[in-house]
Amino acid sequence: MSEKETQLAQQLFEKTNARAIAWQPTARSNEFLAPFRGDVTFTIGRYANQYDNEYYKLMMRDQDGRELLELDTPDKLLGDLYKAAHDAALNVEETIDSVLDELRKVS
Repeated sequence: MSEKETQLAQQLFEKTNARAIAWQPTARSNEFLAPFRGDVTFTIGRYANQYDNEYYKLMMRDQDGRELLELDTPDKLLGDLYKAAHDAALNVEETIDSVLDELRKVS
């Protein structure tokens, strides 16, 4: 990844952790989508190649669906972004908190 691409992925990761970017599940269980300012849409996904090696793909599309950027790498930063997007889109932290509250009530 270039320095600018790394900065983009890092900012997306930081803003996702701060809940400033709203990721949504897509029809594919391994992909999440985030519209941004009505100008672009980001998609992050986890995939496996023919050798079952896991990699991540971050795509940025314009409002007409044209691909502006595709980062396709096993990079740790994209893996961290994928996990953050997954957790945000599926409300993982909130669900864990809810289950923990209910477990505390069980005798």
